[in-house]
Amino acid sequence: MSAATHFLIRLAGDLVVQGLIHPVTAALARGCRLRTLADQASFAAVLGIDEFTLRRAEAGALSFDELPVAYLAYLDGVEPSVDLVGFRSLALQTDGLRGLAAPTSDAAAEVIRLDHRRSASRGHDIQYVS
Repeated sequence: MSAATHFLIRLAGDLVVQGLIHPVTAALARGCRLRTLADQASFAAVLGIDEFTLRRAEAGALSFDELPVAYLAYLDGVEPSVDLVGFRSLALQTDGLRGLAAPTSDAAAEVIRLDHRRSASRGHDIQYVS
């Protein structure tokens, strides 16, 4: 698993514990911007989207399928080792799991990691690149 994938899974675990509706999408959105250290307005301009949409994505208000394509193109361009198909599958599994019965973000990240691995073992179209 790439360092970027590991980071995004950990971040998604933190966001599950915080109760976000779409934690994986929020992790991808926040991870993209954190990589640049840009503020929200500047990064929205880089992506070519409005700041309101960026804020909604980072707040976990958008599902993976609602995430602007600009995020996926950006992430694929700067971190091609991140498995976007796997993250979409993971997003579908974790959306709405507010406060997942895990007392810490580490525990939530582990649950997400296990779900991610389980999907792969069931033959889903997930590619792991290390």
